[in-house]
Amino acid sequence: MPCDVYLYDSSCTPLPDPAIQIYPARSAGGRNLTRHVNNAQIGRKWGAQLGFSLQQIVYTVTAHDPNGTYAPVHLTNLNGGEPGTLDIVMFPQPRSGSQTGSPPQTASLIAAYIARQAWTADQKTGVRHLVRAVGDVRGTPDPLLHDFLLLWEHWLFGLGIDPTLV
Repeated sequence: MPCDVYLYDSSCTPLPDPAIQIYPARSAGGRNLTRHVNNAQIGRKWGAQLGFSLQQIVYTVTAHDPNGTYAPVHLTNLNGGEPGTLDIVMFPQPRSGSQTGSPPQTASLIAAYIARQAWTADQKTGVRHLVRAVGDVRGTPDPLLHDFLLLWEHWLFGLGIDPTLV
């Protein structure tokens, strides 16, 4: 196995949510390697074993919660030629409509907008991860990542952030 992926919540406790998807894809061409769901692994850890053979490829891993409880994490520029472990911390995101104040009008105002919100520190981190994931995934040819992107953009809009600014 080239890579074991383990998921944790913001307190670094294993995240036993089987709805969360772990999705590795080749960076060049964005083609799916094999999609996984979050499962109980050795010990008390939850995650997935990415079972593709060791290859000299650059790949990405996306952790996606379709329920929107946790913000997505999209990791880029991973080396498929080396075995390893990814310990991914997922942060909660606030509920749609929980924002206050005027929405940002430019990309440069997004960080200040997030900082002004009454969300918890973990939720603010989750929204920053959501913004980063949208920016990283936009333009990908991968149809599944494109489906994720549409959902993530909907979540951003619900938090008062125009996804076209990202």
